[in-house]
Amino acid sequence: MNKLSLLFRGMAIIAISVLLVSVGMIYEGLQYTDPSFAAKWYPYEISLAIIVVLLWYVLLRKEIPLNFSINFNRTFFITLPIFLLTSSIFIWTLYASETLDGTKMAMYLATGISVGIAEEMIFRVAGYRVLLASGSSIKNAILISALLFSLFHLTNLLSGMGMGLGMIFQLINTFMIGVVFAYIYYKTESILYLMLLHFMWDFSTFNLSAFLKPEQNPTIILLLMGLIYFVWAITNILKIKK
Repeated sequence: MNKLSLLFRGMAIIAISVLLVSVGMIYEGLQYTDPSFAAKWYPYEISLAIIVVLLWYVLLRKEIPLNFSINFNRTFFITLPIFLLTSSIFIWTLYASETLDGTKMAMYLATGISVGIAEEMIFRVAGYRVLLASGSSIKNAILISALLFSLFHLTNLLSGMGMGLGMIFQLINTFMIGVVFAYIYYKTESILYLMLLHFMWDFSTFNLSAFLKPEQNPTIILLLMGLIYFVWAITNILKIKK
């Protein structure tokens, strides 16, 4: 295996993904505050997921095969609360909201599935897995792929999100989530499990932000859980000697 060639192909997938998202946002002139944001953007997310899977198939499938089975090991059970809590938050949204919109929820469902597939293929496969196969240590592969995942969200500047506290918070939050997800991937080797976790995290967040009043919104619980899992992941990552 030519490690340099493999690294180039993995980084090419990431670069193409950034370009596609950037072009889509510029073309649509999207703004986060626009009520029609979800309706305009979800087709791009679906397209990105399809394109990224095709890029993996063409460029990486031989060197970086995917495991869609779920290994019910210790890490699975330690991280299962992520899935259970996000599912509970979605159920709470259905129960507590007075403004549910079936059409918008369907768009969030399509977006959540697409984001889960696309971003895991980009940053855990073309990122973490390629870095590892190219000679990086496990620790470096996890941290670099998490940093790339975080920086990817700078594309949101193109949708009118200024480089203020909100963006800085998002970059920190996505780095932490990137570390957690990459470590879970290292321990479970299941891309399907990561896609499911990612999907439920985003889907529950989309819905609670859209359909709950501020006093009903349990976002702080998600943030606290994310922080707890980041501490758990980074503590274990720092112990890795390989």
